Amino acid sequence: MTDKQAIALPLGDSKAKNLHGLTMKQEAMVRLMADGVPMIESYKRAYSIGELKPHHKVDAARVANGSAFQRRLKALSRMVMDEMVNDAVAIRKVVIEGLLREQNPEFNSSPAARVAALVNLGKLDIVDMFTAKGAEKKERDSAEVEAELRGLLARMKALD
Repeated sequence: MTDKQAIALPLGDSKAKNLHGLTMKQEAMVRLMADGVPMIESYKRAYSIGELKPHHKVDAARVANGSAFQRRLKALSRMVMDEMVNDAVAIRKVVIEGLLREQNPEFNSSPAARVAALVNLGKLDIVDMFTAKGAEKKERDSAEVEAELRGLLARMKALD
């Protein structure tokens, strides 16, 4: 739903309450708020208010502070958060699968791409390879670092 869309309400008793204890207009307002629309704008759309008058702000606050409204808003917000978590998990899975595929020599990627994929896999919090907490840093001189890099490069060349 876009921010500027009006809420279309079905014809019927506008005072009837749903299973959450809200009228159709209150349900429309709470759904807009759960989608991130500010309270006053949600009230304006749900109640089909043209020009906003000072008492509308008070009315919107009164509706939004109702216990049934707050319970419904909390439930809808949890649903939105659950969807976001599921989306984040799905995206994370795609990224990890891509990195695993990229680091595989059979994928025909360059050695640099494989190293980058391995580094990124190591940075994932489930691996947490590059964020050793509480570990002491060992001081190494340039000769040690150079020897290690040459060894790694030799192993990379052997993979090609």
